[in-house]
Amino acid sequence: MSGMGRWARPEYTPEREAVEAPPWRQETGIPAPTVSVWPHGQGPTLWVYVQSRWRQTLVRARHDHADGRVVYKVEITLRGPDGVEGSYARFYSWGQRAVVPASPATSPRPSR
Repeated sequence: MSGMGRWARPEYTPEREAVEAPPWRQETGIPAPTVSVWPHGQGPTLWVYVQSRWRQTLVRARHDHADGRVVYKVEITLRGPDGVEGSYARFYSWGQRAVVPASPATSPRPSR
């Protein structure tokens, strides 16, 4: 992943692994978030603590919800059910000790 490695991996182990946020769905009745998308490889990166280790992720989109929540859609390498690591899209809410900045975006502004 390009642009990775700006800030060092966190030195602590959080008390809980990162909890995935459910993606927005129209049928919930909650207003749609404002979504900002970066071109591939130009978004910021985050450290996310899952599967008992810190993983550097590439942010693909930021979802700003009307209630103030911020959820990031990231590309993350995880061990799948078959034990093989692969790239997955996952959603994580901002504000968890298990989700922290890794590097800034290389493009100044995402598109909406």
